[in-house]
Amino acid sequence: PGLGPRRFVAGGELLDMDDVAALLRIATGRRMPVIPTPGAVFRAVGRIADAARRVVSFDTVYTAEAMDLLTRPRPTDDAAIHADLGVAYRPAIETVEAMVRALHHAGRVTARQVGRLATPVVS
Repeated sequence: PGLGPRRFVAGGELLDMDDVAALLRIATGRRMPVIPTPGAVFRAVGRIADAARRVVSFDTVYTAEAMDLLTRPRPTDDAAIHADLGVAYRPAIETVEAMVRALHHAGRVTARQVGRLATPVVS
């Protein structure tokens, strides 16, 4: 209060794809193989998809911008949001579990794919 309008960065914990795969393995109890793929391949796919979308309309997560963010992650300084607003991030595993459950609830992934998370949470 009294400091005027401000902006805060809330980037969260920086995870690479190996970390995400490990969290998915833990959350689901399933094997989650990761095929080592150079970032340049993903970025090229993103550029190709962008070019194709100029000709044919389709939705894809493979855009040049998305693949750049995926393959060249940049850490953020979240100190102000913690200090000034008292925000504490939940553990990454909780976020992954919530995401997988939400995808299952929305019908985007099957019970088989979500593994142990297909079992309802008892509170």
